[in-house]
Amino acid sequence: MPRIRPSSTTAALPERPAGAPDWITAELLADTVAAWQPHYPQSLTADDALEILLTVGRLFEALGDDEDEENEVLGAGAGQQP
Repeated sequence: MPRIRPSSTTAALPERPAGAPDWITAELLADTVAAWQPHYPQSLTADDALEILLTVGRLFEALGDDEDEENEVLGAGAGQQP
């Protein structure tokens, strides 16, 4: 997958908003803004990018990555006996 390069408008983002986890870097924030900006009419900020990253992270936590959980979600189809 090609890497999305941040536009010149994202180059001035602060390194990290206050309270951001250590894994959030200035480059990750810039990449997030570059990826999501086409979907928003207003200019996204570093705080917006942080909120997007944390929300997507919570989504993945909710979906889980455990193989046993995958089997529970998929389970038997309608009309099939387990």
